[in-house]
Amino acid sequence: MTQLKIYKTIDLTGNTCSGPLGELSGVMDEVKEGEAVEAIISPENLEVVKSFCSLRDWKIVEEKNNGKNYILIITLAK
Repeated sequence: MTQLKIYKTIDLTGNTCSGPLGELSGVMDEVKEGEAVEAIISPENLEVVKSFCSLRDWKIVEEKNNGKNYILIITLAK
């Protein structure tokens, strides 16, 4: 697998409900092949964001827990 370039890091921890999904969608619309988004997500929004990524056919290539929040590296599926 080739190295992905982080296009943008977005902090979605302060958002609730559809806020993180809308912000993530807007940034993902700008991503090109070979790029990814690093999204910082609160635990209460993790499953919603992961489900949304699956519905949009985006690929989560890495998931980390920094002790407080989750960090997802998301790219376009091929």
